[in-house]
Amino acid sequence: MVRNLRVGGNQYGVVSDGVGHSLELLGVLVAEAAVSGVMVRSGGQFIASGLVVRDTRSWSAEPRFGRGLDVSHGAQAEVARAVFERNRDVAIYASDAGTSVTLREVVVRETRSGESDNARGRGVDAWDGATVSLARSAIENNRECALFATGTGSTLALSEVVV
Repeated sequence: MVRNLRVGGNQYGVVSDGVGHSLELLGVLVAEAAVSGVMVRSGGQFIASGLVVRDTRSWSAEPRFGRGLDVSHGAQAEVARAVFERNRDVAIYASDAGTSVTLREVVVRETRSGESDNARGRGVDAWDGATVSLARSAIENNRECALFATGTGSTLALSEVVV
């Protein structure tokens, strides 16, 4: 478990990559990281409470992404009492069958467009069979849209969410 830490810089903020890899954060600030504030992929697991991910930038060599939370390839993420603000492209992105993201008491706001193409600026995306559940949360003032799902089997489940 990682507690009461500030992470940032011209690199990924926090990464959990691979089956059997698990990461738990409590009271962590990820500010001004590059590409992804938090990346969980390839069967990795991530649990966080009291998390703030803000101002994630695109990669300087290739101005893409800038996501707050990026979960893919069968990874699992559970986040409670968190704020994702002023990230780029997509604040919370989930893709691929078997990928699951559970969010409780989360605020997602002011997601900006991608630097490379001035497109998107979405709050939460579910792609290609990923499942995202949100409860008691708010998605506000994102550039393009609050919620986006595409691809067979993709699911966005909402309970007590303000959009």
